[in-house]
Amino acid sequence: MNEQTLCFTGHRAINGIKGGSSEVAQALQAFLLNEVIKPAYEKKNVRNFFSGGAIGVDQIAAKAVIQLKAEYPDAKLIIARPFPSQDTVWPMNVRSEYYAILSWADSVIDVAKGEYTAAKMQGRNIFMVNKAMYVVAVWNGVKKGGTWNCVDYAFNQGKKVCIINPADLTTKKWYQKQITQISTGGQTNEQKAKSTAA
Repeated sequence: MNEQTLCFTGHRAINGIKGGSSEVAQALQAFLLNEVIKPAYEKKNVRNFFSGGAIGVDQIAAKAVIQLKAEYPDAKLIIARPFPSQDTVWPMNVRSEYYAILSWADSVIDVAKGEYTAAKMQGRNIFMVNKAMYVVAVWNGVKKGGTWNCVDYAFNQGKKVCIINPADLTTKKWYQKQITQISTGGQTNEQKAKSTAA
């Protein structure tokens, strides 16, 4: 476990829009930078930031780390791709943004070879969580899908997990026990999960 390493997980669609609307994406990027990423750098000595580079939260988080690097050049952005051609079926405008992110990354790791399989997506998440002490999850609380699988794995590995509800960007605490419920208002049931404030 690397105490200087943090990774991100989150939905492809944010509030029902794949990749998020520009306004939502900008708000999430600013929130991640100012409320999570910068404090992690300044207060938790995090220097390495892993992103999967996928559409949605992965790319938004990567852009926030690129902003951090402008102020703190020793911060490292590492893109962990599930396989080399993950962008093949993406729209060209999204691919252009992705290539720009890759150009800013300090390193790009291909976790597996070959073409798409669902197992490779989960394998990428497991790879990142294993590298990190801190996991930032932009998660709507629904216990299914890739984001939930990553969150569940992180809890089971004893990682410190920061949950952010994409609906309101209000929940922000570091948990080490499994969360049993997130209400529609974005508040976590803290009676069933011990937490340490970020």
